Amino acid sequence: GSFRFARNPKKRSEAKRSRRAPSFIVMVLVLCIGDLHVPSRVASLPAKFRSLLVPGKIQHVLCTGDLCDRETYDYLRAICHDVVVVKGARDDESAASRPERIVTVVGDFKIGLTHGHQLIPWGDVDALAHCAREMCVDILVT
Repeated sequence: GSFRFARNPKKRSEAKRSRRAPSFIVMVLVLCIGDLHVPSRVASLPAKFRSLLVPGKIQHVLCTGDLCDRETYDYLRAICHDVVVVKGARDDESAASRPERIVTVVGDFKIGLTHGHQLIPWGDVDALAHCAREMCVDILVT
């Protein structure tokens, strides 16, 4: 006689599921911005850049601070309803209540946001990695 080995039906269905393409793909546009220094260093955002900021196009704005005034924050809110901002080193009194660090979620990613002037030595890869671990984030934006 001959022997037939039955396949494990559970493994077969799992294999089929893993080969399937996702039923839908959602594209998310995230604007990461910071150190605008409006109006202390520049009068406004450059016109070419402003022309890219179309309301409804961007789903999330993550700002590392130094907007410097309330009007710039209001402008970002006009182009996107989800604006997350941390306090920068040069922000005015309208930013007093903003946190120095914050964690937000975009899709499957936990994103940590901080201005970065608090990290010593400034720009040090080990200090950035330590901050990301402390915040338990997948992505750190400074």
